[in-house]
Amino acid sequence: MEEDIKIAKFLEEHRGEKHLIVLHATPDPDAISSAYAHRMISSRFGIDTTILYSGKIGQRQNVALMKLLGIDIIPFTDSLNLSQYQGAVFVDNQGTTDERVISALEAAKVPVLMVIDHAEPKDRLKPPFRDIRKTGSTATIYTEYFKKGLVELDKSRKDHIAAATAMLYGILADTDNFVTATDEDFRAAAFLSRFRDAELLDHIMS
Repeated sequence: MEEDIKIAKFLEEHRGEKHLIVLHATPDPDAISSAYAHRMISSRFGIDTTILYSGKIGQRQNVALMKLLGIDIIPFTDSLNLSQYQGAVFVDNQGTTDERVISALEAAKVPVLMVIDHAEPKDRLKPPFRDIRKTGSTATIYTEYFKKGLVELDKSRKDHIAAATAMLYGILADTDNFVTATDEDFRAAAFLSRFRDAELLDHIMS
């Protein structure tokens, strides 16, 4: 899709900035893995990122996924210094569960730059870059970005194996083990399966 090319151009325009990746209130495997994928892509453009949520992280599988990826996802607090960020990116949500975060961003004059999600389009946020598709998961969208070369997965790199494993888990979780999967989800899963750690995936899901 055209968005796969546009995202690289857009991020290039924001090279060297510091961005906040905002997840929905209770991050799930799709949100967590997609945030990690966005961080990987952003790093190519010298963009430093912080991943944020406003609710709570439940379920043992989500904690295990965070350990696999080795990422910190920080909770939103009123004391967070938002002025250090040049922009916010909403991943796997469109701001409908994060009114406190949106209000804080507006007060700090931090613009919402991007929304990437797989749900029906909402009008709460009006970012300059918006990629919302009718797929079963947001991880599917990020897999398409990877396939277009924004991140070239390498089986010899542990972080790439971890990313592929996590994103595949995100697709499985959000499509109820492919029950609600679209053709795009199946293609994304097939691509990620070439790089994932099957044993590790089983361990996280068990």
